[in-house]
Amino acid sequence: MVNIDPTNPEEVNKYIEQVYEAFEKHCEQIHEETVKQLRATAEDDVEARKKILADQKVKLDQTLAELKQVLGDITRQTREKLEDMEKKEEAKSFDLDKELSNI
Repeated sequence: MVNIDPTNPEEVNKYIEQVYEAFEKHCEQIHEETVKQLRATAEDDVEARKKILADQKVKLDQTLAELKQVLGDITRQTREKLEDMEKKEEAKSFDLDKELSNI
């Protein structure tokens, strides 16, 4: 659980920017690691090179899945918080209407 106010757009945007920056950095690290492995592998060793690239794809897919999970979590938190605020507002409005009808 992230310690931000999901109803504060500035906090949410800042958090999302941080998540994207971390995502980009991680993808760059994966790419650099792959390039190093490819450089250390003979060009005619096609099978080894395919495996290196397949491993890279698995790592990138996993990283993307994690990004989607984090973004889904913050979206869910925001939606739940807004729905809770809406319910409280409706309850207040109902109570006010009830009080006015008693006058």
